[in-house]
Amino acid sequence: MALGAAVFLSSVAQRQFSHPGLSYTRADLDRMKLMVEAGVEPYLSTFNALCTSGYSSTGANVSDRGSKIYEGKFNGTVGVDGRRAHDLALLWHITGDESYARKAVEYLNANSHYTSTSARGTAPLDNGKVYLLIEAAELMRDYHGWSADDRQRFADMLVYPRYSSSENLYDTCASMDDEANGITFYWNIFNFDASRHGNQGLFAARAMMAMGVFLDNEKIYDRALRYINALPHRSDDLPYVAGPPVTSPNPDAGQSTDAMTVYSLRGRENSIEDYGYDEQLQHYIYANGQTQEACRDQGHALVGVQLLADIAELAWNQGDNLYSALDNRILTGLEWTFRYNLSALRSYPEQTEPWEPRGYTFDENEVSLDNGLFLRTRARSGRWESVDVSPDGRGDNLAQGGCREQALAHYSTRAGLPAESTKWLIRYRDYMIDTYGHESWGKPANWFYEWKGWGTLTKRLPEGMAGEAVTFSSGIKESGIPVVPASISFADYDYYPAEAGGAQNHTCHSASPAAPNTSWYRPDGGMHIEDSSLMVSDLSDGDSMTFTVATIEGGKYWICLHGQNIAESSISVAASGGTAAPFDGQFALVELPAGVSTLTFTVTASSPELKLSKFEISADKPSGLSATQLSPDNEFRGKEYDLKGRPLSGDVPAGTLVLTSSGKYIK
Repeated sequence: MALGAAVFLSSVAQRQFSHPGLSYTRADLDRMKLMVEAGVEPYLSTFNALCTSGYSSTGANVSDRGSKIYEGKFNGTVGVDGRRAHDLALLWHITGDESYARKAVEYLNANSHYTSTSARGTAPLDNGKVYLLIEAAELMRDYHGWSADDRQRFADMLVYPRYSSSENLYDTCASMDDEANGITFYWNIFNFDASRHGNQGLFAARAMMAMGVFLDNEKIYDRALRYINALPHRSDDLPYVAGPPVTSPNPDAGQSTDAMTVYSLRGRENSIEDYGYDEQLQHYIYANGQTQEACRDQGHALVGVQLLADIAELAWNQGDNLYSALDNRILTGLEWTFRYNLSALRSYPEQTEPWEPRGYTFDENEVSLDNGLFLRTRARSGRWESVDVSPDGRGDNLAQGGCREQALAHYSTRAGLPAESTKWLIRYRDYMIDTYGHESWGKPANWFYEWKGWGTLTKRLPEGMAGEAVTFSSGIKESGIPVVPASISFADYDYYPAEAGGAQNHTCHSASPAAPNTSWYRPDGGMHIEDSSLMVSDLSDGDSMTFTVATIEGGKYWICLHGQNIAESSISVAASGGTAAPFDGQFALVELPAGVSTLTFTVTASSPELKLSKFEISADKPSGLSATQLSPDNEFRGKEYDLKGRPLSGDVPAGTLVLTSSGKYIK
């Protein structure tokens, strides 16, 4: 059972959070496990690299980190322990080996006693490094070996001395003296970072959103998501930092460069509530894809744009669509930044020389990804003015790190954008694979905290897998991939968030779709689902539904349909975008690869009363009535038979599917 809001915090959330629901859903974890078990590449080789990475040892000694983190000590505490706990938690889910689970819990418990995490210097960035520990905690939240008391202590520690949406505890409990400081992570990140480059506040925002989900606290989650979207603060929450900033009238010649003019920050007017600083999507990535830090160096620019992609993934798994905000602004930022960096490493037919901006303008309305103009503009913090793109760190700055697989999986597979839209994202991902073989967490040194990593295991999606395997039979969305042999309700076609357009034209197609948020059974709309039988009805020619399934071994599998008036209709099924196989009455034979793939059912000719209940899939032909038995005019008219063709007498057992006198199936 998932731990609810009452376990962690006294505040009651309105939102029903999905768990696990940070970067990984249950379907994500199932896909990893099943692809590894089936030996599918690059999942298997990435898994092997994860096992031998040096951070996944179950024999390592775990040091209790105490109650304080001093300035400059975050990498060696929550940074490296977050890396370890996250990787171990993943391995537990993939292998089922409890030694990984126990070790992950040791690291979580060793980092659960903090009552002071430094508020000095780059505190929002530093405290944002708790992110991977929260990812691990979310993965371990239901593990029986993590005691309720230990989980509660970890949860309380994140918001020490307590959570409040009305009292600013930073003002009353924080101190620039690390010995006297009395706050931990939430209070160091709750206002992001209005004084520094945008990536620092983005580290804070990512941790804050993760914290909100783990704690089942809607206000914390919304505080991050609304701010990134440049929305005002919730009326029942503390305001964001006001503005505008006040800076020196003349630039600091000693700090300025050929690419960036630097000013000193002298304060804020505080006349505009929720002013909005450089972490916000619209201020970090400009309309042409240029980032706020493109004039600083490429390492930070690459980090910032991919932090936004990480935040978008967290939001997506809770049903919110930041990925498409501002006309796919995150993708535009990835394309601009990857083009600038990758073109210095490789040449392409249309880009034989390293790409450079073609000129500049001071008007954001005049710049676009296509025209290549550079935007000269003042950062929202007031401290930096962009003059030109900086070549500092240009090239292979990410090494194996970042979230290229995750971003490509979304924009290419989930959103189905054309390859031209993701050209440089595809190329930079392919460069990574060609050079390193798989996606890892990044380059050596002390950057443990930057990326989840292992995207070629955790985030690569097979062709056509736009949605998430789910069931809504319990009344809420439950993620998880069914393994063949299986019986699957047609009402549980793959899920696609309503805010992103819903299931229609993503995981299903209906000639007269149920609108998102209007379906009684599921919130993403799509097909018409009868409230009495869960049958999908009102079917027309060309209607379709897609389902994610898994097979341990590749081969041919039988599919048996159940419903009404199937024999009078024509239906086909295609596996992972392959050739469609027509049903002969109830049955079709399809070939599926080992691992995880999709099945798409299409109605090619619908009878007036066609309704679909479920389908069975197995290596052996499922028991079922033959095509002739489905005819209302056959020899069985006026009698009742179960699915094995045996006559029924007396009361029909509840839940039995039978052939009735009208030749239709009912429950």
